[in-house]
Amino acid sequence: MSYWIFVVTSHEEHGITGEDVLRQRTQDRFWGLGERTPNRKNLNGGDSIAFYLGTPVRAFVGTAALAGPSYQLSKQESEELSHGNEFYRSQHGVRLERSISGPNDAQSSRCCQVLDLSRTRRAGVHISKVACEASLSRTFA
Repeated sequence: MSYWIFVVTSHEEHGITGEDVLRQRTQDRFWGLGERTPNRKNLNGGDSIAFYLGTPVRAFVGTAALAGPSYQLSKQESEELSHGNEFYRSQHGVRLERSISGPNDAQSSRCCQVLDLSRTRRAGVHISKVACEASLSRTFA
């Protein structure tokens, strides 16, 4: 099992906030990934996810588990998960399995104490493998 951070930020050019992206994707229990998303092929079922909401919030806002590895979406699935909005259309993605924990959940609170990404400046949706897996294994227990 691996531990990952999914970073999401606002996309002002599309009129979409990071909160909007997080809300839609967690409601769908799906996380869209691009062809060139780093580490996309390394995601597997059972991996633990911490969601980090970037500027201006800069906070961990929830946790989840992956239902399976990343995969390429069919045209129909891509259409359904886009909800008629080109911004949400994805070529690849992962399904979210376990209930998403919110910012007041104990797991998210402990995760905030372990990691600080307040200096994250890149826009968009990114995923990063957590280097300190030993610390986070206790966070997600």
